[in-house]
Amino acid sequence: MKNKMRFLLPRLVGVTIIAGIATLIIGTIFKLLLLGTVAAGIGTLVARKFAKRRQREYINYYDNSPISFERNSEQNYAVQPNFKASRSENLAIIPIQ
Repeated sequence: MKNKMRFLLPRLVGVTIIAGIATLIIGTIFKLLLLGTVAAGIGTLVARKFAKRRQREYINYYDNSPISFERNSEQNYAVQPNFKASRSENLAIIPIQ
């Protein structure tokens, strides 16, 4: 029994050390990922604040401008598709020989 313990203890100590190092590495990776997620969240919030501020300044600039940027509702700048050519009344199936 004493001989078996002599061979078992060094292996048990080695496995314990390897498990401890693996736990330390996995814990470090988890902490780095958590830190990155928190930093990305804070960065997103800051970027959103700056974007909202820029949008407010943009809207205030054009609201206070002496030049009118609004288009008349009568003017239509959109391109209207022409469907008249495709709706011909003389539709026929022409056989190809």
